[in-house]
Amino acid sequence: MLCLRGGPSHQAGRLLAGLAFAAILWAQPMAAKAATPSFGTGQLGVLSSVSATASDAWAVGEGTDPVTGAHTTLVLHWNGASWSQVASPNPGGTKARSDSSALDGVSALSTTDVWAVGSYTSPTTGAHESLILHWNGSSWRQVASPNPGGTTSSGSGTNLQAVSAETAKDIWIVGGYLNRASAADQTLTLHGDGRSWSVVASGSPGGIKKDDLSDLDGVDAISKSDVWAVGEYSTQAKSSGRDAVVLHWNGARWSRVASPNASGQSGQRVTNLASVTATSARFALAVGAFSSDPASSALESLSLRWRGSAWEQVASPNPGGVTGVADFTSLASVSAVSAENAWAVGDDTDASSGALDSVVLHWNGSKWARVSSPNPSTTATYLFSVCAVSAADVWAVGSYYDATTKSDYTLVLHWNGISWLPA
Repeated sequence: MLCLRGGPSHQAGRLLAGLAFAAILWAQPMAAKAATPSFGTGQLGVLSSVSATASDAWAVGEGTDPVTGAHTTLVLHWNGASWSQVASPNPGGTKARSDSSALDGVSALSTTDVWAVGSYTSPTTGAHESLILHWNGSSWRQVASPNPGGTTSSGSGTNLQAVSAETAKDIWIVGGYLNRASAADQTLTLHGDGRSWSVVASGSPGGIKKDDLSDLDGVDAISKSDVWAVGEYSTQAKSSGRDAVVLHWNGARWSRVASPNASGQSGQRVTNLASVTATSARFALAVGAFSSDPASSALESLSLRWRGSAWEQVASPNPGGVTGVADFTSLASVSAVSAENAWAVGDDTDASSGALDSVVLHWNGSKWARVSSPNPSTTATYLFSVCAVSAADVWAVGSYYDATTKSDYTLVLHWNGISWLPA
C-alpha cells in the first residue's frame, strides 16, 4: 500500500544530532508516557505511522512500560472490526526508564507480511541502532539490519524513518546515520528482498564534513524502477538553513531530482519534505513545511506535485497563519488514492487559543482544501501519518496531550466518506 509515515520523528531526546529539524517542526513539550496503550484512540502513547488494506490496518509508535517507565515499541492492529495491541520486540530493554525502543514507519503488504521500522538504544553500549520488525501472520520478530552509524558506543547512531514494501521481495527503507569519521549526518537507504537487507548508495547533498546534514524522512515505491524518497539537507559551510531534497530510484541507482525550495537558501530559512506518495510515473505528491521569513519565523505548509517531468509547488492552506512568530502549519504525511483524490495531515497553531490543532487537507486533482477534523486536546493534537485505502476509507494516526494528566494519548481517526471520526 502507498500508505507511509514520513517526517521527523516525534520522540524527544532520541534523534541523531543531524535529525534535529524535528525540533523546529514540533517544538512543543511532550510529556513522558505513563503506560502502554491498549487500543484505538484514548490510550497512553504516541502513534507515528499507519498502513492499511480494505480489511486490515496496522499502526505503530512508542509506548511506555507501566512499571519501569521504559520507552517501548507500540503496535496496534485493526482486524476490520476493532483495534487491539499486539506484542512486539523491545531490543532496547524494558527494565529501566532509560531503556528505549520505538517504531516510526510501517508498511503492510498482506495479513501475513508487514514491515515496521524505527530505532532503539542498546542497553549495553548506548548506541542508537536501527530496528526492523516483521509480521508473519502470527507474531512480530526482529530481523538483522545494517547499522552504518556503528554499534559500539553512545556516539553511534542509525535511525530508520519510513518503509515502503512494493512486493514481498522489493522493500525500501529510508533514514539517516551519523558518520563517526566525519561527524556528518548522512542519508540512508536500505533495500530488502524479504530475507536480508543491504545498504544502497544514495548520496548526501548536505556534504560529508563535520556538522553537514542529509536525512531522508519519507519513501514510496510503486515499481522496481520507480521509487521516491524525500527529506532535507544542510551544508554548514554555506548556510545554517535547511533545503528540501528529493531522490528517485530508476531500478539501478538513486539520483537527486530538482525540487522547489520555497524558503530560499539563506540565513535561518528552512524547507523540509516529510512524506511522499505516488500513484504512477506521472503523478506524485510530497508534503512538509517551510519558513521563508527569518523575522517572523512563521512555519508554513508545503506541497509539491510531480507531473512526469518536474516537481512544482502547489498552494496549500495555512490555517495557523503566516506572519507571526507563533504562526505554524506543518504537514507530516500524504497518501493518494489517485491523482484526483489524496489526503495530507499535520498540525497548526489555533489563532484564538494558541493550541496546536490537527490539520487534514484533501486534494481533488487541482487544489488542496482543509477538512474538519477532531481535536480532543485543548493543548496539543498531532497527526503524524495518513493512509488512504479508498474514497470512503482513510486512516490517520497521531497523539494528543492531556494537560491534567500531563500525558500523551494515542489518536486514531477514520474517514468514512463523509466525516473524520475517532476510532
